[in-house]
Amino acid sequence: MRGAGMSVPLLEVLLAAEHAVVYGYGVLGARLDEEPRRLALLAYDSHRSRRDQLTALLREAGADPEPSEPAYDVAVASADAALELAVQLEEELAVRWRDLVAGTDERPLRSLAVAGLTECAVRGARRAPAPSPPPSPAPPDATAQRATSATTAPVSRTSAPGASSTDSPRRPALTKTVSNSSAVSSTTVGSRVRCPSGLIPPTT
Repeated sequence: MRGAGMSVPLLEVLLAAEHAVVYGYGVLGARLDEEPRRLALLAYDSHRSRRDQLTALLREAGADPEPSEPAYDVAVASADAALELAVQLEEELAVRWRDLVAGTDERPLRSLAVAGLTECAVRGARRAPAPSPPPSPAPPDATAQRATSATTAPVSRTSAPGASSTDSPRRPALTKTVSNSSAVSSTTVGSRVRCPSGLIPPTT
């Protein structure tokens, strides 16, 4: 790839990072089981491929690629720690790929950097722990409930003086109720005045 000589320092830093990631995956993969281990193995092979690709680019640019260190300071005690380390490795390597994206004007080299950055982002997101569910709302305060109920005054029905009641209706003023016999005896045959009930008019 022509023009890679301008980005040799970035490629060297990126190659050193890929060496460390390949070593890290070799350590953390031993702590994983079944599907996580299968994904770690795929990532391990992908990083080895990128490492070899960067080595070839540096040699093409006339540089002398640095080999991997004999060992790296990596310690993994559990499967959860292994997954956390995988996310950390991908995030740190993504920064190096991003530096190459910003530091080169060569289209083929930038396409390679974008591809490497995308791979790291996808693998890191796949292994990141799921977000915790939001906390449940707190129950209402019993003390506040008691205070609210204590301030509620009881309501009773009172009747104003002179008000009527549906159970015991008041009779109109100056009204006298008489029996049927009295009502009948108060009727005068041939008279135009008839008072079947109520106050009997005086006789004249």
